[in-house]
Amino acid sequence: PFIDDLGEGVLQPMHHNTAAFPTGRMTVVSPEIIPAAANALGVNDTIWLTSLEAANHGLGMAAFTMIYHPEDGASQPDPVRVTLAPGASVRYDDVVGGAFGISGSGTIALFSADEGLIFTSRTYSIEDGATYGQGLPAHSPYDAFGFGETARFAGLSQSSSDSEGFRSNLGMVNTSEQTISVHIAFFDASGVQVATRMMDLSAGERRQLNGPLPAGTNVASAAVWTTTPGGHFLAYASVVDNQTGDATTLLPIR
Repeated sequence: PFIDDLGEGVLQPMHHNTAAFPTGRMTVVSPEIIPAAANALGVNDTIWLTSLEAANHGLGMAAFTMIYHPEDGASQPDPVRVTLAPGASVRYDDVVGGAFGISGSGTIALFSADEGLIFTSRTYSIEDGATYGQGLPAHSPYDAFGFGETARFAGLSQSSSDSEGFRSNLGMVNTSEQTISVHIAFFDASGVQVATRMMDLSAGERRQLNGPLPAGTNVASAAVWTTTPGGHFLAYASVVDNQTGDATTLLPIR
């Protein structure tokens, strides 16, 4: 968590100013998280961009800070701070390339000590000037799956050809302040387990598995869980039409 110990929307890690706690004005801030954001090339020469929108539904001015976490461990760009008047909105059509000035894929954390702000995103591909995309809402830490819980997905598919049918991607974000072990099991239409994956995610790390299903698994489901006590994670899936690049977001159920 971060802290606004000055009461002026200045966010800093809590441990940086513990001496000010007895006399300072303290607001503990937990981020909302956009699990996937991109400015990157994809399969079949698709180009993936993410637009991000914020709206202030509060009665006063509201400020927020965007922090981008690259998936590949690259250098983190400078945070972006935005202020909105009551009732105002803002859209970044290419938030990774436009607001942060980089390319690649990763996660965006949104920090604010003000009430009334809402966030959403859309990751989309461009073809002949038209777009096909999928919405992905901002998630609060309370949306995360903890130790002892399972994130379950239906509707996954992986065709035997990249030129027809569908392909599926599955992503996880570690929302813990510790490294966690994440396990994934994939099942075909008859309930047979067809693939498994295990990975360690460091604190705040995002990992997306592109095409983790065996080719020809046209109807599939998945289960995701952590074996780390105290660990938490977010998960999402994307099913993409191989012919058009049109993508559908799948969110897990408990």
